[in-house]
Amino acid sequence: MATESYFLTVHGTVQGQYNSCVLCFTSAGVNTNDTNATGQNLILAFQAHLETAWLGMLPTSYTLDMYSARRCTPKPSVVSKLQYQLGAKPGLFGTFTPAFNLCPTVFLVPPMGTKSGGRVFLPCAPAGQISNNLFQPGYIAQIDAFFGSAVSGAAGSGTNWQLSVFSRKLTVASLIQSWSISPGLGFQGRRREPVGAV
Repeated sequence: MATESYFLTVHGTVQGQYNSCVLCFTSAGVNTNDTNATGQNLILAFQAHLETAWLGMLPTSYTLDMYSARRCTPKPSVVSKLQYQLGAKPGLFGTFTPAFNLCPTVFLVPPMGTKSGGRVFLPCAPAGQISNNLFQPGYIAQIDAFFGSAVSGAAGSGTNWQLSVFSRKLTVASLIQSWSISPGLGFQGRRREPVGAV
């Protein structure tokens, strides 16, 4: 058993357009010899403890379609997957999204001494939650609820998956200490993939 980090990709659609969001999680107590079981452990932990908060940030025009998880390093790793019935997991915020490419950005702050932080481009924003370039309090509360839970950790079978940021250059993951919502908005086109890409 060891401490390892895994990428969890949350695959979804925004008004029928493919969207993916890659998060990094770290846990102690993982089986280094079975990346499929460990990836499934992460997926099930996210599903049980963080999925509702994830959907709580997103409007009904977003649907969560699939999870995939793989080890960050060392390679190789099996890619574990869990797929939902089409349209079975819509966003819970209760409104539609006003634009395809309006993506709030959350900056992840690692401990002092870590060279750089991380960034999460949320899939979309609910209508009416950005006014005069300011995020509305109820929307901020939903974002804080998800990231607060992700930083605390999602319990799996003998594991506790905590949100982290992974440096591809240094191949090191650092746990997140805090987060902030960027005043600037990101755009979905920066990470566009063909429909059906995995």
